[in-house]
Amino acid sequence: MKLKTYLADINMTVKAFADLLQINHCYLSRVANGHTKPGRKLARLIEEITDGKVSLLEPEELRPKRLSRVSKQEITNMKLNHVSKKVFII
Repeated sequence: MKLKTYLADINMTVKAFADLLQINHCYLSRVANGHTKPGRKLARLIEEITDGKVSLLEPEELRPKRLSRVSKQEITNMKLNHVSKKVFII
């Protein structure tokens, strides 16, 4: 659900919701209207407060920024090794 729709459903203004989040109402208005993306911390806070009804994070953003220090080349090699093990010659 979009934030703007959620706020309309619960009859809350952007200003009141911004006050609840302790952020600037102009910034929240830009987020609600889709003009800017919130940071992870704010997006997660909004998701918690709305009981998951509003999700502003894309699926790839749900993961931590850095899972490990494995290089892109090492990941490519791991994928190649995994694929080569599944090839069968008949």
